[in-house]
Amino acid sequence: MILNSMIYTEEGKSLGVKTVSTKLYREEFSRLQYYCKSNKETINYFLKRVALDEVDNPQPMRIAGKNKFEYNRQKDNFSWKIILDDNSKLSIDDNLPADLVEQLLESLMTAVDKRRSYIKKEIKDSVSIPSKLMRMKK
Repeated sequence: MILNSMIYTEEGKSLGVKTVSTKLYREEFSRLQYYCKSNKETINYFLKRVALDEVDNPQPMRIAGKNKFEYNRQKDNFSWKIILDDNSKLSIDDNLPADLVEQLLESLMTAVDKRRSYIKKEIKDSVSIPSKLMRMKK
């Protein structure tokens, strides 16, 4: 049992420790229990560690960078890396089968062609603009 010393206000509210809780489905809770047991930590310690790590080291939802695919002739496969704008590298996968990359390229080209048709893009270096701007022109 863990006892926490707390300082109380006149209304009886704690100025010290606060409790945070969440609801999990039984299967999710079982996975969390297994994870914590495997890592020899309590669920409370895990939750506190994860929460404070997120709060103390916030990460942006999106970061700037460029995708880079490289072909490996010896393995006849591809690697996928992202080169961030700060020149750090993030390896996504070093063993993408050639067939998968070819199928991905075909699928992406089909989707991009549909988008170009939808936004009526005909010039290679043109970009999409809000159609609202065109309504203002009239």
